[in-house]
Amino acid sequence: MFKYISAFLLLTVSANVVASSKMLANYEDVVKAISHGERLQAVANFNTCLPAADDPIQLGTITFEHFLVYSAEKNGKKMDVIGTSNTILLHKNNEGYQFEYVKARIFSDNSVEIFQQYLNPKNYSPFKKGSSFTCRLNNKKDSLDGVAFYVISSGM
Repeated sequence: MFKYISAFLLLTVSANVVASSKMLANYEDVVKAISHGERLQAVANFNTCLPAADDPIQLGTITFEHFLVYSAEKNGKKMDVIGTSNTILLHKNNEGYQFEYVKARIFSDNSVEIFQQYLNPKNYSPFKKGSSFTCRLNNKKDSLDGVAFYVISSGM
């Protein structure tokens, strides 16, 4: 039941973000937005990423509060990348409180890598192996494919 309530709340919040914000179409749009101090929200549909998520309801969000733009190597090729991460405390039914750590990297080829792991709040040790996903940056309105980026508030 908690899973369905969480999914409903996530979809409701995501729908509100989508309805009241501008969708960004590519890596260049994301860089431009963060360069102007805009606050971003990414909404990921893990069922459209590789590997596909095990859980039938696998939507997630990450807010760009802190980020870093740098160069990194991917498949032997140097690319520009935006990196960010978030850690939140949540309560999972029968498992108690856990930190959920999420790291996202957006590459200049419009691919997005996401890593997610649950950590013990007492010592930050992992409860189990984390999950890694490779997604595409979604540039289609009214689509839940890959990872969609939205401006949720203007900065400067």
